[in-house]
Amino acid sequence: MRSACSRPIPIADFSPTDLQIAASVLDDYWQELREQFIAAGMPKLKKCRFVVEPERHDTPRHFAACHSNGLLVEFAPQMADMDADVVRAIMAHELGHAADHAYPGYWMPGPKRADAAVWVGAAVDSPEWNKWHRLWQQRDDDQVELAADAIALAVTGHRINYAGKCLVQTFGRGVARPLGLR
Repeated sequence: MRSACSRPIPIADFSPTDLQIAASVLDDYWQELREQFIAAGMPKLKKCRFVVEPERHDTPRHFAACHSNGLLVEFAPQMADMDADVVRAIMAHELGHAADHAYPGYWMPGPKRADAAVWVGAAVDSPEWNKWHRLWQQRDDDQVELAADAIALAVTGHRINYAGKCLVQTFGRGVARPLGLR
């Protein structure tokens, strides 16, 4: 396995075949995890797709990013070389974002930071949900990132940890997400 923070491969060095191979490797993980989210009661995620984007690697969202519509996730091709626990955790985190965006305010964080999120979608348009939805719209970056992890935990049953010098997501050993991590 390559280090999660390996030197970036120049974009010009990726051929269309390289990108197809990376997409093929990542697709099995994606299909498995996306199906878990759909089975958890989020049919909107059937429309959620991923693309392999070489330019993703040299940005603040080093390996992956979810668009704010919840329908598109970008992965750096370098993810295809990563350990399975890391790939699954990154994808689960991004699908957590997709679920959060596709169902705005339908997930509420658990009482403790490390708890799974709780689905509150059944209460949509209730006074409690309206209050929560207003708070959901005012979240800071840390709250958005922690929500993605909490939703992933609720759906997959696996806690996302952060490991290595880049503090990349993993289902393996690591630490809780540090506040301020971008």
